[in-house]
Amino acid sequence: MFENLIAQPSAGTLISDIKANRLPPSILFSGPAYSGKLTAALELARILSCEEGTGGWVCTCASCLKHRELNSVDTLIMGARSCVLEIKAAASAFLSTDSPGIASRYLFIRSVRKLTLRFHPVFADADDGRFSKASPLLASLNDALEEISPSYPLPEREALEKLTDSIVDAAVKLEDNFLYSAVPVSYVRNVSSWLRVKPAGKVKVLIVENVETMQDASRNAFLKILEEPPENVRFVLTAVKRGAVIPTILSRVRNYPFVQRSPSSEEEIIRRVFKTIPEPGESLSAFMDKFLPVNPAESLLCARRFLFSVLRNSGESQNPGRRNMIFPSLDPVVSAGESLQEISVQEISSLMNKFKPDAVWKMFLSCIMDLIRKALREPSLTPLETELCRKWIAAIRKAYDATSVFNLTPAASLSRLEYELRSCLK
Repeated sequence: MFENLIAQPSAGTLISDIKANRLPPSILFSGPAYSGKLTAALELARILSCEEGTGGWVCTCASCLKHRELNSVDTLIMGARSCVLEIKAAASAFLSTDSPGIASRYLFIRSVRKLTLRFHPVFADADDGRFSKASPLLASLNDALEEISPSYPLPEREALEKLTDSIVDAAVKLEDNFLYSAVPVSYVRNVSSWLRVKPAGKVKVLIVENVETMQDASRNAFLKILEEPPENVRFVLTAVKRGAVIPTILSRVRNYPFVQRSPSSEEEIIRRVFKTIPEPGESLSAFMDKFLPVNPAESLLCARRFLFSVLRNSGESQNPGRRNMIFPSLDPVVSAGESLQEISVQEISSLMNKFKPDAVWKMFLSCIMDLIRKALREPSLTPLETELCRKWIAAIRKAYDATSVFNLTPAASLSRLEYELRSCLK
């Protein structure tokens, strides 16, 4: 059990609870990004459904075979999450050898189905235009995944590369154009009906990722299901921070904490899972960022030009020299000895691939945050500048919440952030 979950102590606790029949119907996996929460949730669904009752990864029962390809009718994933970086990393591992092995096939197939399962027909309303527009992409992805199933021989190399590229392209389009940033309340209501239908196998499992980002209407509808869970149903929730989950949900789940893995463990995952030799001390997050359409250096330059523009346009024209009087400690951090040009929000959005996938937006905000934190370490920092830094950091966090919780577009959130940063300087 949980052979693929590396360096997570909660795996042992889960195994003990399963064997002792102590596993409650609703559980929470809380911990940092890339700590294996979704991997554990999907493995738990497979283990609970295993017809042999052993739950080993190599089990050949019909249920385990379907679960290994994430093709079981009894498991659904709901929740906002970007999948394209993992899909691209898995595609790279899949094509890293002339003859991809079974493990690489499963890795690639599962990475794509982690996305497509969020568009399951169970969630659809008759008048939901999102599903009707996404249907051709979903159909092409499902057909293509069948061609690389471990049940069949792979196409010749050239055809395989074209097929892989087409799968990645379709997955990117599906996520960019149709994936929600917050779970719609209609999805929760529709899945409630699905949960009350008898499972095809032993148990139905609903996985809800990033449950802490649910909006009020969706969260309230979901709470009604948690209060009276149907028979033969398991709920697996995930969250980055346990404390961010509302108490009414926490009171109905048992928490299994996931820890930040050590650098050596993350390097092992990169080698073992993604068939790549990591750089010394490379984290999973840094490895995944290599597959972003924008590299960290470009993001940092945009962040510097953004702050430069904020400082230049915060009243200097009316009061020459005002910028240096208010925030001189930030000037050398932003400029880094270079001559910068002002930049608009529209230009930033274009250079940052319209902040798609979501990880690009997070990386951009992180670059801004890092610059401000670097300014905070300047020995010449005045009390006024320290207070301004704190206000700016709060504004950046608010900008992230505006997109991840309140469904505002990154471009709109950035415009609001620009206004708030300038307001702090007046």
